Amino acid sequence: MAKYDYAQPVLGMPDLMEIMLRKGAIGRKGPGGFYRIIRTEDKKQSETVTETGDYRPTDMESLALAKSLSFNRLLDDAGERGQFVWDFLSGIIVYTLEIADQIANSPGDIDTAMRLGYNWRWGPFELLDKIGVARFAAHLEQQEKPIPKRLRQMLEAGQECCYRQVSEPREMLGFDGEYHAIARSKHQFQLADYKGAGTPVLKTESGALWDLGDGVGCLEFATKLNVLDPGVVELIHQLVDRAPTHLRALVIGGDGAHFSAGADLTFFLDRAHAKLWSEVDDFLAQLQQALAGLRDAPFPVVAAARGLALGGGCELLMHCNSAVAHAELNAGLVEIGVGLIPAGGGLKTLCMNWDSLDQDPLTIFENLIFGQVSGSAQQAKKFAYLKPANPIQMHPQRVLASAKQHALTLANDFKPTSSRSTTFDGVARFNQLSQHADDFYQQGKLTEVDVAIAQSMARVLSADHSQTEVSEAELDRLERYYFLEHLKQPTTQQRIEHMLKTGQRLRN
Repeated sequence: MAKYDYAQPVLGMPDLMEIMLRKGAIGRKGPGGFYRIIRTEDKKQSETVTETGDYRPTDMESLALAKSLSFNRLLDDAGERGQFVWDFLSGIIVYTLEIADQIANSPGDIDTAMRLGYNWRWGPFELLDKIGVARFAAHLEQQEKPIPKRLRQMLEAGQECCYRQVSEPREMLGFDGEYHAIARSKHQFQLADYKGAGTPVLKTESGALWDLGDGVGCLEFATKLNVLDPGVVELIHQLVDRAPTHLRALVIGGDGAHFSAGADLTFFLDRAHAKLWSEVDDFLAQLQQALAGLRDAPFPVVAAARGLALGGGCELLMHCNSAVAHAELNAGLVEIGVGLIPAGGGLKTLCMNWDSLDQDPLTIFENLIFGQVSGSAQQAKKFAYLKPANPIQMHPQRVLASAKQHALTLANDFKPTSSRSTTFDGVARFNQLSQHADDFYQQGKLTEVDVAIAQSMARVLSADHSQTEVSEAELDRLERYYFLEHLKQPTTQQRIEHMLKTGQRLRN
């Protein structure tokens, strides 16, 4: 504990928390906390506590707006949002600067503790770098607040950041006022450690290919939640077509909390409103080819998967030759929630491997028609989104490093795959899946819209009742065809609009 913690005298119990405790509002294990979820038969409603301890509907539009703004745009906001962000962050950063050397050996220890222990994206010193040392000091002066001693020393020494990368390796400003090299471990590192050391091998606005050393590249997406927009798809095509000769293996991932939240729904909705169906079909074809290109690349492709791997992100995961997954991975083909079917090769992959699935195929189909998301990496294996042999990493910050080591191991005797065909009784498979979906409809667990989508997925998985040899190209075509058929429906567009507006699934 700090010898003197200047915040202790003012950190009393807020009146609101006293009120909440009296009402038993202790969080999820009670009737609610600062937020609560009210569930009815057809929807979930988020509510937020008020100053009196009562609840009101959460202002989802304001939350969505705040999430849509970049970090610096929030800071630049001249209204209440910007003021709140400044007040909140400046209090944390000033407090940290005052007591840091009394509670830790280095600023990096504090940043790491806040990221790993409290799931912060950036620690206090990393936040200071994001804002800028001079900018932060100027803001404090504008607010007529005292400049912390450590911040003043940085300004006087011309030190513009807490972390810097002049050469290899990255450096951190210590409590002694000097920069020190940050030791890099093969068991744990950040992509940022490599990004600051040089230029990317390949770069577009949607992402970049970085050199992790030892002949391993790392493909990082720059889109929000790593969504697969046309720019990302084009980047993958460029990588497959122009892969450097020294590349022995590829890792897909980065420092962000999520692998990929799927395709860009706004892209589909905008084109649906404009009836630009050929553009959607072209994009889906490019996506299918890009993911197949990764799968069939002359080097192993390993996903560093943590957080969310949903929709197209899950299909990307399924196309990688292997994956290192965080134990709490949330993966799923959730397209039915927005009125669509998977169309990035996910259904094709399941169809090609149908007879070798570890889980009962009917259970796999249930996961699809209910949009089930795995609660763990182990469950993702049961859902057939991960392969049985994929390693699972308990430590989220070690996923990227583990993926690199796993990729190197695979590279030693790697043999590329290629597209193939399959033969099965499509009529029997379709009838079985169709009946399974209808049973759930009769039980009231699926709506008519859900059943129509389930029937389309059954048609793809059965290759439209085929009883002859089926190629991957034909399954790709069926995915695109039924995807477009549903995108044209008003009910699907309503589902997409509702999801974009509220973040919740619409049952229509």
